[in-house]
Amino acid sequence: MKQRKYWLVNSGLTSGCCQALSSVLSSNQNFTHLYLRGNALRDMGIKLLCEGLLHPNCKLQMLQLDNCTLTSHCCWDLSTLLTSNRSLRELSLGSNDLGDLGVMLLCEVLKQQGCLLKNLKLCKMYFNYDTKCALETLREEKPGLTIVFEPSW
Repeated sequence: MKQRKYWLVNSGLTSGCCQALSSVLSSNQNFTHLYLRGNALRDMGIKLLCEGLLHPNCKLQMLQLDNCTLTSHCCWDLSTLLTSNRSLRELSLGSNDLGDLGVMLLCEVLKQQGCLLKNLKLCKMYFNYDTKCALETLREEKPGLTIVFEPSW
């Protein structure tokens, strides 16, 4: 099977494009890497994108959503994705405003054995002390998961 990697970085995409992307993800099993950094997808776009990512035909392994104007509101959809998708191994969410509440929700989901993610990037984001501690604890509890973030203790 040939791997397909798509770079749509800083392409001016909005949430309006996500239904079409979702359709491609659910119908093309060769689609393995998707780089969407720097697009204003917003929370609604992630909700639409997750519909395709949750389809059994989706074999995406790497998803980059850095600087996509995301907030804590998309973390529920991302949490569902992390527990249901069987192929996603890398997720990059840096330079978004997920907030402490959103990151704490992701931490709870990542603790679950059913979560197969291997690499989470949360760069250029700032968290309170409790969130940093939760991320550090998760690193210790789940050594097969690499979490990259920039602590500012």
